[in-house]
Amino acid sequence: MSKDYDIVILGGGWTGLLIAYLAIKKNKSVLILEKENELGGLARTISFENHHFDLGGHRIYFSDDENIKLIKELTPYWEHHTRKSAIYYNGEYLDYPPSFMNLFRLHKIPWYSIITDFIKGLDCDIHKNLENWILHFYGRTLYNIYFKDYTEKVWGLSCNQLASKWAEVRIGRISLFQILKELILKKSNIKENCRKFWYPSFGMEALIKTLETKIIEGGGTIYKNIKDIKILKNNNTLDSIAFDLNKITKNVSSNHFVSTIPLSEFINILDDIPDYIKIETNKLKFRNIILVGLVINRKFVTDFHWLYFPQKSLKISRIFEPKNWSSKLSNENETLLCVEMMCQEGDELWNSDDLLLSRIVTNDLCELKMIVQSEVLNHIVLRIPYAYPICTNQSESAKVKILDYCSNYNNLSLAGRQGTFSYLDMEECLDMAKNTIK
Repeated sequence: MSKDYDIVILGGGWTGLLIAYLAIKKNKSVLILEKENELGGLARTISFENHHFDLGGHRIYFSDDENIKLIKELTPYWEHHTRKSAIYYNGEYLDYPPSFMNLFRLHKIPWYSIITDFIKGLDCDIHKNLENWILHFYGRTLYNIYFKDYTEKVWGLSCNQLASKWAEVRIGRISLFQILKELILKKSNIKENCRKFWYPSFGMEALIKTLETKIIEGGGTIYKNIKDIKILKNNNTLDSIAFDLNKITKNVSSNHFVSTIPLSEFINILDDIPDYIKIETNKLKFRNIILVGLVINRKFVTDFHWLYFPQKSLKISRIFEPKNWSSKLSNENETLLCVEMMCQEGDELWNSDDLLLSRIVTNDLCELKMIVQSEVLNHIVLRIPYAYPICTNQSESAKVKILDYCSNYNNLSLAGRQGTFSYLDMEECLDMAKNTIK
């Protein structure tokens, strides 16, 4: 019996849209189901007054020629940057990723403590937890300066409670040889794999809108504002999906299903789930973001792409200024500061009213002497759920069991950061989209 679609995709974010676009290029019939009234997910661009900003400072560091060709199909307008970011420590802004020349110029940290701590850390078991991983590759001195407080602030857990699995890609290694080379030659060779990055001149929305247009022009179908989803299955095959659209119940069948929605949400829309999988699913937790945008009566506040604030006395954790990514995102005489605070859904910060949140952020920035109160012209507050999967050893173990269970379905693929409960960047999501279509 023929099906209504070749592929049904749950979630209209970056990964889901890429999968749909690539599938349509292979002449597949595609349906995207999105619960929000806008596409893009975490890659959306928000417009506020005359300013535009993404839900997070997304960098794109495409190095693969095939990937570069693909994104140029989506927009010809790109900004090219060398990453400039710093962490605030003892009243100073230290380069991040770490620059040892920057550290030593401060004359506050003896170079020998970095090296001796580095050597001591080599005995740490990198598989035990995130703390051990960082101690092994960076040593305790740099761990305390760059990682401990900020990481615990972002994730809401101590570093010894977090899994080390994602650190290899997201943090990256250094070596004692690199430290000595920099000390002796006075030349930095410490690089992150994504030091140089691309950014669409008109924000991530340029990519999302183009994908939406190309999908529709290619015959794809996109439903937004869907509710009450339920997937029906037949033994080891997913058969159809039922959902409400504009208060009308629909049921469509498909040869293949792809989920990019949060893994825990996907499990909950499957029927007849074993109890042990329900128990494991409850172990998957996400960290949420409150993003406060402040319109500042100044051309620029900083010249950084990111600034990180580990201090427990401050509620803010990270700042990005979209105008530093592209001049087209703000008007000439004003700028917008995007300030992130980390929280859990339902906690005190999440439930605070918008005016209080804007005051908290403004007070922190005034305390840092970055702005003065009179410069703040307006504010916008956004609450972003499912921003980061919280990777603990317990959640990693649960994820393995859930993914193993999902692999029993012969026409199901899971993809994306939320869909696989993995801390993926945009290029990793693109690669996953390509592999899904293969």
